[in-house]
Amino acid sequence: MKNIKILKNIIIDKNELKNFYNSIKHKAKNYIETHPKNKKNPYLICVCKKCNKTYNGHKFIRRLERYKNYQITELIEKLNYITKTDKPNWPTIWIYPPHFLLPPHKDFARNNSIIIPITPTKQKVIIYNEKLPIVNEKLEHNENYIEEEYTYDEDHPNVLNTKDKIHGVLNGKEERIFLNFSGYCEWNDI
Repeated sequence: MKNIKILKNIIIDKNELKNFYNSIKHKAKNYIETHPKNKKNPYLICVCKKCNKTYNGHKFIRRLERYKNYQITELIEKLNYITKTDKPNWPTIWIYPPHFLLPPHKDFARNNSIIIPITPTKQKVIIYNEKLPIVNEKLEHNENYIEEEYTYDEDHPNVLNTKDKIHGVLNGKEERIFLNFSGYCEWNDI
């Protein structure tokens, strides 16, 4: 687990997060991907219908702080040392439909991603070897290059090294809902 850090000092109230999501799920909006400026960089992805033929839509709910939920407020405060930036940085709930594919990629806008599963509780991320081949100027899932397949801890925040590691998601047959924070501190400072 060299690419994931579990923040054991923070305990998640799973029922509160589920109840919170259920109270605001009607606010979910379709996610519209903006095209990367450097389309030749195979580590950047676009998941819109035009660029990704496997696109089947995913949704999000942003600006969660406005709902004044105690669990969200507490997490914002406790994770501030990782998420602090000079711009507003609020958590997001992501909703991936069944069989959603998030292609292998690296994040260039943040250093790490903090994931807290809401439902189902067993959610995985795939970490790929740096030798994952580039096919048609992009990265594609390839079982032979999986370095690590990780099931997120459901009781504590999980921090994934998204800037340095190629990662992706092959969602199963259930809708996947998770809370996500963007992190900007260096990996070794977590």
